Amino acid sequence: MRLKELHLELNHSCNLNCLMCEHPLAAPSEGLARADLDAILSSRTLMEAETVSLTGGEPTLSKIFSPAANALSAAGKRLIILTNLYDISALDLFLKGLPPRRRARVHIGSSVDGLEATHNSIRGNGEAFGRLVKNLLFLKKKRGVSLSLTFTVSRLNRLEFGEVFDFFYGGEGVPVLPQYVIPSRPENYAILPDEKEKTEFAEDLKRISGRTPAAGLFFSAFTGESGKKKKCGAGLDFLFVSPEGDIYACPQNKKLTLGSIRSGNIDKILEGRPEALRGLGTKNCGACLLRCKT
Repeated sequence: MRLKELHLELNHSCNLNCLMCEHPLAAPSEGLARADLDAILSSRTLMEAETVSLTGGEPTLSKIFSPAANALSAAGKRLIILTNLYDISALDLFLKGLPPRRRARVHIGSSVDGLEATHNSIRGNGEAFGRLVKNLLFLKKKRGVSLSLTFTVSRLNRLEFGEVFDFFYGGEGVPVLPQYVIPSRPENYAILPDEKEKTEFAEDLKRISGRTPAAGLFFSAFTGESGKKKKCGAGLDFLFVSPEGDIYACPQNKKLTLGSIRSGNIDKILEGRPEALRGLGTKNCGACLLRCKT
């Protein structure tokens, strides 16, 4: 089965300390190295992916961000860079060096956690919101790349989605798409919306979705109208590589690995992934918060 998306977690390091992120809890790691990048670029199976996403941590802090981004772009991949936009110096250097045809195949994804005070509190930095807005608008107006924002829905910010949506999409034309908190840290369970709060949030989305047809299908996954009957593509349509080089199938079940890119036989490992994936599901799968196939 041909891989559609490859997600590379370049590092755990970050210049923010977000409340809902598991990376600060990770054991010290150098992240993916140049040898790992070379192994990925040499893998027939991994390089079949139409789209490659660079994430972290904060991927632009990685020593291999620039060589990875340039090599994957040169290979004709649609490139998604998931960044907090706190410091865009490395990102902008990469974008400025791309010819227009290749820059058109780059998408920048970031996230917003609420209005200014809420966002800054969740990010642990009083400048986070201001820098996000400033750098987002710079990339939109000066670099012309496509952009989108994810809004991580929690009890801390669920009532602010409408205003955030109006500010970024209504004011600047940047899509804002919701995603429930993935409980990757024990304390995250306390801020997960309960069923009543999810229902209320879904009603808010129904009112908003009529103003943005492009996001209608995505929103419908949160209103119970779509997505639940779709088959999960974890491990088949998309794969993830951790900063330690482990290949895994799902961001909710990172411990369920298929092997390592450092094993020297990546393609052999991945040839049998349909069989290897059988039985890897856990009790979390039945209540998955993700809608990866919408």
